[in-house]
Amino acid sequence: MQSVQWAQPNLTVHEAEVSAVWVEPRRRAWHERATPRAGALSS
Repeated sequence: MQSVQWAQPNLTVHEAEVSAVWVEPRRRAWHERATPRAGALSS
C-alpha cells in the first residue's frame, strides 16, 4: 500500500473518498435489494 500511496497519494485519497461516497452506498443498496427484510429500509 505504501508503494501505491507513494506513486500517487492524491489518487489514493480520491479513490478512498469515492469508495466511501459511491461504492459503499451502492453496496448497501445492492445488499438491501438482495435482503428481503431490508427492503423496508430502501426508499
